[in-house]
Amino acid sequence: MEKVCRRCGRSFPMDNYFRNCKTADGHLNICKGCVKIQQFQYRKEHIEEIRSYDRERARLPHRKELCSAITKRRRREVEGYQKCHSAVDRAIRSGRIKRLQYCQVCGRVCKTEAHHNDYSKPYDVIWLCSSCHSQYHIGTTEEATEIRNAVGMLFDAF
Repeated sequence: MEKVCRRCGRSFPMDNYFRNCKTADGHLNICKGCVKIQQFQYRKEHIEEIRSYDRERARLPHRKELCSAITKRRRREVEGYQKCHSAVDRAIRSGRIKRLQYCQVCGRVCKTEAHHNDYSKPYDVIWLCSSCHSQYHIGTTEEATEIRNAVGMLFDAF
């Protein structure tokens, strides 16, 4: 069975629509592609509100526990991870390395995070905003691919 999307007017099979128990056929009237575009535009227009919400949510006790568990697992599983990050932290405190105040990929002024391409070289870092850094590691969008390419070019310049 097919259904016509109210936004783009194209016909798709029912599995191209998100489920919605409030509609007669049990699916949204907008296809998944149009919903994703709509969500992307909303996020772009309300990015500061969303970031503020995310910061508040990160302070919740169960979120802190989850973050702690993820960090502990990463420290165990990735060889050199903790040693490398500790070396950078010490170098920043002693003044040997200066933390950039802007992301080297998007240029946003913020508190940046050190990204290592190779944990055997602790002082070879690229400074990324938390958004670009998380997109680099877990993103699957075109934007994430662009960030990975930009970071690769920055490391090639070393």
